[in-house]
Amino acid sequence: MKNKHHKSKAIWILLVLIATFGLIFMMLYRTNLIFVKYAEHGVVTGKVEQEQNFKYDILLYGKHYQFQTKDKNLNIDYGVINFKYRKDTIVQFLGYIEPLQEKIMSIAPSSIELEYSGIINTAKNFNVYKMLDNGVSTESPDEIYVGARNIKSYKDKNGNIKTAIIMGNTPLDIMRVGIKDQGFDSLGHTSIEFISEGGINIESVKENKKIQIKPNCKAVLTPSQNGILLSFEGVNTEFKSRVYASPSDSKSYIKFLSFKRGYGSPAYRGYFEITCDGEKLHVVNEVDLEDYLCQVVPSEMPASFGLEALKAQAVAARTYAISDMISKRYASEGFHVDDSTMSQVYNNSPENELATRAVHETEGLVMKYDGALIDAKYYSTSHGYGANPDEIWSSNGIFPGNKSVYLTAKSYLLDGSEYDLSSEDEAYRFFKDWDLKSYDSNSPYFRWKVTFTKQELQNTIEKNLPIVYEDESNYILTLADGKYISEKIPDNCLGNLKDLKVTRRGGGGNIMELVIEGSKGTYKIIKELNVRYVLRPRKSDTKGDRDIAIERIKSKDLINPSLLPSAFMVFDITRNPNQEIEYVTFYGGGYGHGVGMSQYGAGYLASNGHSFKDILNTYYTGIDIEKIY
Repeated sequence: MKNKHHKSKAIWILLVLIATFGLIFMMLYRTNLIFVKYAEHGVVTGKVEQEQNFKYDILLYGKHYQFQTKDKNLNIDYGVINFKYRKDTIVQFLGYIEPLQEKIMSIAPSSIELEYSGIINTAKNFNVYKMLDNGVSTESPDEIYVGARNIKSYKDKNGNIKTAIIMGNTPLDIMRVGIKDQGFDSLGHTSIEFISEGGINIESVKENKKIQIKPNCKAVLTPSQNGILLSFEGVNTEFKSRVYASPSDSKSYIKFLSFKRGYGSPAYRGYFEITCDGEKLHVVNEVDLEDYLCQVVPSEMPASFGLEALKAQAVAARTYAISDMISKRYASEGFHVDDSTMSQVYNNSPENELATRAVHETEGLVMKYDGALIDAKYYSTSHGYGANPDEIWSSNGIFPGNKSVYLTAKSYLLDGSEYDLSSEDEAYRFFKDWDLKSYDSNSPYFRWKVTFTKQELQNTIEKNLPIVYEDESNYILTLADGKYISEKIPDNCLGNLKDLKVTRRGGGGNIMELVIEGSKGTYKIIKELNVRYVLRPRKSDTKGDRDIAIERIKSKDLINPSLLPSAFMVFDITRNPNQEIEYVTFYGGGYGHGVGMSQYGAGYLASNGHSFKDILNTYYTGIDIEKIY
């Protein structure tokens, strides 16, 4: 009987425990502490009221889901929300996430800089959406552009930006231009001096501080211990954050006095953002795209080339600018393009009526191929042929780079004759022929030549080879144990110059690989721009007693230029009876990289009655010209 009693008691205790655990389980279940998932930053995109509850369309982690509620007591409006759910049912609403709607100032691989909040890291699972009238779509982070004001950013519990919503299509008609100092040498300025006929407003939006500079009063900005120091009329004011400078009169320009451009002290449209990195000031000019082009077109092409050529230049420059904005080439630095030949030259020549007319008559027109903006490369002068872009530039660190269907090497000779310029023998005949006639024959650079003594060439190679290697280590190679490898270039790397040999040429005749043999080492230079830099034809590099003169088919000799006009060239080596080099003469053609539109060629075509559309279709194969805004 005793054992039976103990057995009954054990069963009773077990039942009590089961009941207790059951009650606890029910309590945990009903209070949504078990069998639920936590959802962070769901975007409510649709809502349907049903008889007993609501049904929601929610974007979560980049995918579309449908959730419902248990009853109408849980009524959620549109927005970005955190919630808990079990299967397809929202069981607990945890609140809305407040957005930061601020201008995008810069973009790095793992962070975004907002105008007021500063630099904020992006979450590992960063999600981007675009909200249009017809719904919400999942987008790539690449769709967020520097300068955009239509972005709502949402931070997660760790303070990182986890979600961004692009509100409508981002306007593409505003450019942000990085302004370089004297001679386009650097983006860093030791000081900035400017003036405006209409006066200038200087302010810091973060500090809510604003100062007005009177008309024609010079203002100076310099780096200070805590930020940026403004000085004018004996008054000093310090700003600890980004400074904005805008003309008091919207029709006025701001003229910079601290550096010169080709026509003197440059005057700019738009407004400026100035930041300090501790030692130097950095200047970004934000300006309407069409106004920007009014200062690009005259800087890139003379008015004498004619209206249709200028219109072709305007369309190419507009396409190029927007492409750079979208590619985010300079996003980490806070602008879309710089004002030098690294992008396209801006405000180096004064505005003129014909160039402005060309911009206005092509307003909003860009070039596309297969629905996408093209890479609208252009350059000064062809040698009678264009070049293939993959044989000029690398793509993602690989050379040759990506091929293009609309940019190809083809003949621009007046008689339409064609050459195989990848052949050394044919290239030799072609570049030494100064009687050929091309669209570009009027350019002084159509044909050119330059001669170095052995010592001059040896000196410029030994000086520049290590310098170019520092930036282009994958494309300056050293011969070691029968293989070309990348290794640091030593001082006095060449020794006695023994030979030069082209080991690879592009379809346009450009040198893709040049081997230089010396008594101390043999080196391979890859890519046309590296060749031009290593063989710099200037007295300061050759270290000789004479100036280096590039003889041109037209115009005066070019004395001590900073680099060779192009890498479209061949050379003759003169040797003494002992077969040692005495002289090397380079015979070349064209000016620039040779891809896309030749500006001199455009001028020729315009003078012969061709429209800007004809010109563009000559240089960019199979493109469409469309209005983008």
